Amino acid sequence: MSQFTIVERPLTDSELSAILDNIAAAESARDALIAAVIGTFDALMSDHGSSYAAAESIDPTAYRIPMEQWQAICGALLGDDPARRHCSELAAVNLGLDWVNLGPSGYGIIAS
Repeated sequence: MSQFTIVERPLTDSELSAILDNIAAAESARDALIAAVIGTFDALMSDHGSSYAAAESIDPTAYRIPMEQWQAICGALLGDDPARRHCSELAAVNLGLDWVNLGPSGYGIIAS
């Protein structure tokens, strides 16, 4: 895929559900982040017959999902539900920053 190609689309319901389920099932914060990043990029890159593992490098800004979906994934990583939290609240801040740096961009209006 050319470095100038922009992939901007919503994740399907099944793609988003799979990502959120994999985050919830993760054994650690690291595993949750891996599930979020790889799951999201695999879904978006599959449109072009590629995958996260097959990519030589990925520019996260070239991939965009709606802010509502971006926030849902971030919320799952941060442990909006304390029973599903993978780490302390302080460590969750770092996990959220990792999602910002490693995950795709968001587009649209930020949900309040």
